[in-house]
Amino acid sequence: MLIEKSMVPHRGIFSVICTANLPKPYVTSNPVEDEKAMVLTCEPETHGTIYMWWINGQRLTVSPRLQMSNDNRILGLLSVTKSDTGLCECQMKNVVSTSHSDPVTWMFSMSILFSFSDPVTWMFSMSILFYLPLGSRASLFIFWNPPTTAQVTIEAQPTKVSEGKDVLLLVQNLPQNLTGYVWYKGQKTDLHQFITAYTIDTETIISGPAYSGRETVYSNASLLIQNVTRNDTGSYTIQIIQRGDKIKRITGHFTLYLEIPKPSISSSNLNPREATETVILSCDPDTQDISYLWWINGQSLPISGKSQLSENNKTLVLFNVTKDTAGPYECEMKNPVSSSRSDPVTLNLLSELPKPYITSNNFNPMENKNVVALTCEPKTQGYTYLWRVNGQSLPISPRLKQPGKNRILILANVTRNDTGPYECEIRDRVDSICSDPVTLDVLYGPHIPRIFPPSTYYHSGKTLYLSCFADSNPPAEYCWTIDGKFLQSGQELSIPRITTEHSGLYGCSARNSATGRERSTFKRIKVFGPCHGDLAWSDSWLPQQRH
Repeated sequence: MLIEKSMVPHRGIFSVICTANLPKPYVTSNPVEDEKAMVLTCEPETHGTIYMWWINGQRLTVSPRLQMSNDNRILGLLSVTKSDTGLCECQMKNVVSTSHSDPVTWMFSMSILFSFSDPVTWMFSMSILFYLPLGSRASLFIFWNPPTTAQVTIEAQPTKVSEGKDVLLLVQNLPQNLTGYVWYKGQKTDLHQFITAYTIDTETIISGPAYSGRETVYSNASLLIQNVTRNDTGSYTIQIIQRGDKIKRITGHFTLYLEIPKPSISSSNLNPREATETVILSCDPDTQDISYLWWINGQSLPISGKSQLSENNKTLVLFNVTKDTAGPYECEMKNPVSSSRSDPVTLNLLSELPKPYITSNNFNPMENKNVVALTCEPKTQGYTYLWRVNGQSLPISPRLKQPGKNRILILANVTRNDTGPYECEIRDRVDSICSDPVTLDVLYGPHIPRIFPPSTYYHSGKTLYLSCFADSNPPAEYCWTIDGKFLQSGQELSIPRITTEHSGLYGCSARNSATGRERSTFKRIKVFGPCHGDLAWSDSWLPQQRH
């Protein structure tokens, strides 16, 4: 490295210029439109560098057929002739070092043999070809391609090829007096797509950048591809080189297709809500060079505003699916050598959720005696059932059981606290809806009745007023007795202007006609004449039960 220093004494400023040793250059070639011209470039491009070109040990200068860029880095040779043969190299130079590229030998002839510094040999006809040593950056094919009438055909054997199998691309109608063949992947003779070449005179096989190790070229120009993969599908091009007064290049094209596997349909939603949801169907797998077709009910899919196909027809969008558009659907994959159709797929439409309702084996159970089963209707596949009581989720209790995927709610040993109200809810993937509330009418009682007021002593001439109550559902029926004799029916007893003869044992009986139970209670009443003073008040309760 060279370091130059300059100083400005009055200001105390100096600058340093660093110049590095040059790397080893290399030669690349560039495509040009003129098929009889070639362009070479000296790489890499480096600042502060002088570029020079040498051929056969002599420095090249500008001439009418030899053009150079301003910095001499790019060399153009026009109107290439047979005499343009030699050893070419480029030189890079700066103030501290000089570096030369490896020499490149090139020639032009009816049958060209290329030999480079590395042991690489290549043969081609009517071509200008630079193939640089291993590790170089680029190379160039420039072909002369005059019109031709040769009808070269390529046929695949077998015509239907499955992945993992072998296929032979058989070339037919070969012209006479050939020098070699070159195979390319794709429809262009692009160097990067060059697979392999065959030289007839020397029986030499050369592999190119697109060679995978599974290709074999034969002397009859046919190409064998072993263990075919999906990446092998597509176009193939063969160049056939002829000898003669006018050397010709004949290009034939062939497209390799794999035998199509059986497709399958995937769906964004196999259970859409009828007339509400949009469904996307996809035909799988995604494969190159394939045409996709769709069928519904065994017929080609009609054009309709209810559906839309993607650009390549692989995806089908169904809007607001109804019974008419629920299927069955099939998709078909097709190429020029085979076709295959999927199994049918039918969408399972979810109808609008019906409003549920609750049924029961007994809406009027007897307390601590009956078991109640509440059922959420209707019974339908694909629904989830939930229960609520008093507007809340069901409490955890050993008395509450929910068999049948929660559609049935069992209440064991019902009590008056289980009256409800009860609601059931049905849900599917999209929505939910609740039933109207239902209340149980739990039958119980009567309990032991009570007589009001509690007073037991009365003055004659007054009105005796008694009432009786017993907790019961339905409400109890009441009757009154005095000393065992029936007085009247009803919950209240009223006797105006009582006398001492109204003293006695009063009884109240309560009866529940639904439960069949009856209970009684008794109260002794003492009526005093007008001569008595203040009465000492006391209660006398003689409860009894009669069944």
